[in-house]
Amino acid sequence: MAVLNVELGDRVRDKMTGFEGIAYGRWTCLTGCVSYDVHPPAKDGKVPSSEWMDESRLEVIEAGAVSLTVKEEEPAGPCSLAPPTEGPR
Repeated sequence: MAVLNVELGDRVRDKMTGFEGIAYGRWTCLTGCVSYDVHPPAKDGKVPSSEWMDESRLEVIEAGAVSLTVKEEEPAGPCSLAPPTEGPR
């Protein structure tokens, strides 16, 4: 099987359906299967749903189409990565 080298932020196309969007998330299973969460562009002010697709179905049509900088000292998500400062004793 060929290595595709899809990177998060690449614009990709599903070879089977023509669905296009930005590779936003990556999921690797214990068995080695890799899938990407592909977000299509907004149309008429509405954001369509993303789709999870197997890596083997994707082709990169624009490498590095989107790039974001995340500051390590400001973790994203619902929980903090910082150790608790106080707690039960």
